[in-house]
Amino acid sequence: MKISATQHLEYARPFNWSSILGFLARRVTPGVETISQNTYSRSFRLGQHCGYFEVSHDPDRDCLLVNINVPNQDLIPAVLERIRSLFDLNFNPDIMLATLGKDEKLWSRVELNPGLRKPGSWDGIEIAVRAITGQQISVDGATTVMGKIAYMFGEQTPAGFPVSHFFPTPQALAELDPQALPMPQARARTIRSVSKAITDGKLALESNLNTQFLIDQLLAIKGIGPWTAQYIAMRALADADALLEGDLVLENAAGHLYGDGQRMPTRELVELAEQWRPYRAYASLHLWEYSAGIK
Repeated sequence: MKISATQHLEYARPFNWSSILGFLARRVTPGVETISQNTYSRSFRLGQHCGYFEVSHDPDRDCLLVNINVPNQDLIPAVLERIRSLFDLNFNPDIMLATLGKDEKLWSRVELNPGLRKPGSWDGIEIAVRAITGQQISVDGATTVMGKIAYMFGEQTPAGFPVSHFFPTPQALAELDPQALPMPQARARTIRSVSKAITDGKLALESNLNTQFLIDQLLAIKGIGPWTAQYIAMRALADADALLEGDLVLENAAGHLYGDGQRMPTRELVELAEQWRPYRAYASLHLWEYSAGIK
């Protein structure tokens, strides 16, 4: 029997719903997630159980309105906690704003949008596959490939779900044929290696892990570099201090904001970012937002 429950998840102001929803909208996995009419929906698995949820914004009550459909009400607390992580609801921005405010140039951007939140994840394996898939291709291109992965290796959802598939399990991805995926085979082999490491118990992508420990584990896997490892840490581990070294968008934005418009070298950006600790991920979000307006 399915149980439907409606919950209200509160957040601390400021909170920019449209920004985090827009970030997720460009990165949804087709068939697994969908965003329409200002509502985020997705299927999920928790152990042997499956369900789906829908999230919308209630700005008058400073909360997100969540509708959860699960087979067992005991699953609801775990689902809610993952949703809080996905939308960064546990974060109180006051200390972060004070830290970033010490950088006058960055603060000029923060003032325009103090409510930026760091998108998290529902499941670490999804973020890992997304990060690997997105290497050296556009965001939209990676989204298209993610949909193909879901349709090829994910199970179909039961009738009544708002989406058609569950995201593939690590077990399914650990057995994939690299030639089957629409991407360079080396990249597909990296997805297979990460998935196999998870199924073998050699790798965990959980929010309670030490970031450096996870990064060291990821970097030991062929095909994963610093950018990919940091992206996984930022979203799967909710690491507020993750810095995506070598990110061209960040380097271009920093070059315009702090320099003469030329791309800032990676080493210089890393040195500049020291003043943003321990909130380098949030500073990065503001630079990404700034980059959208650069011509």
